[in-house]
Amino acid sequence: MSIQLADFFPPSKPMVWYKKPQETSIKGLVQKNSKVYDIQEFSTSGFVMCPFEYNQNGVLIPNQFADAYEIPIPDISTHLTNELDQKSDPNAYQKHVDLVHKTIGFIQEGKAQKVVISRNIILDFDFQKTISVFEKLCYNYPDALVYLWFHPQFGLWMGATPERLITLEQHDFTTMSLAGTQLFTENLIWQEKEKQEQKLVTDYIQKQLLPYSSQLELSETFTKKAGILAHLCTMIKGRLNPDNNLSDIINQLHPTPAVCGTPRNIAKQFILEHEGYNREFYTGFLGEINPLGKSELFVNLRCMEIFDNQVQIFVGGGITEQSNPEQEWLETVNKSKVLGKFISN
Repeated sequence: MSIQLADFFPPSKPMVWYKKPQETSIKGLVQKNSKVYDIQEFSTSGFVMCPFEYNQNGVLIPNQFADAYEIPIPDISTHLTNELDQKSDPNAYQKHVDLVHKTIGFIQEGKAQKVVISRNIILDFDFQKTISVFEKLCYNYPDALVYLWFHPQFGLWMGATPERLITLEQHDFTTMSLAGTQLFTENLIWQEKEKQEQKLVTDYIQKQLLPYSSQLELSETFTKKAGILAHLCTMIKGRLNPDNNLSDIINQLHPTPAVCGTPRNIAKQFILEHEGYNREFYTGFLGEINPLGKSELFVNLRCMEIFDNQVQIFVGGGITEQSNPEQEWLETVNKSKVLGKFISN
């Protein structure tokens, strides 16, 4: 008898279903109990989900206390509109533009170089569509980590993220600097603002990793397509020093300037004081942990929290001195379509 996602819905125990980039099947872990397992310094194999505020404990679904499954990705080719009803908060535009203005002023005072500002969007949603939306995301975003995650104490989350935080196998690691956003076209032109934003992320990652790696290799910066969007990307490879481990490198990287800003602590404090809502797992990280093998962690972008009859979508953008508030609003609108168009169809 074949296993289907519908067999596990509505969910009651901790579980995760996910498809990694370029893979053709969906993996599943369904925990045998409802306990909360912490990340234990990433020393136990399983799937982790960690919040933006990393001082809050992350959640682990341990392999040893879960049943594992694997199912094929359904062939779902769907025509989707890019239209998205964002009338849930008529003041959303003005609030975001005002916050971007305030953020630019903060940067112009010399207090930071970049701050990532986000907002949440509440949309009506039929819970019965959850599996269908997840399967469509798996099919339509082959280059993303697509996931559906649930824990009784933390809720139901879904996302399709293009950004890899770290891949570590033995002591060899790969990460990426991803920043700058446009709607994808065949003839993209990147402006100085996006180039500078991406360079800040690259320089930060390089600086953070140099004390922990005897060698770092940076690729040329290229355009990375992520569904309807495009980003500037630089791949970074290296080898950890013998005395360092995955926990060390995560502490150095998270949260990166791509989701927080620079300097990190100053940008993070500004976010916590001014965004006006709790990011929770948005801009945190998630993925497979395998201390004796290969660990793959991704930044939790393009994600949403699912309730009985609504979803909360999270979108944001990096603000620098060169930012234009109206353009920053438009960037969040474009990012909202990555998930939102599946909800509205």
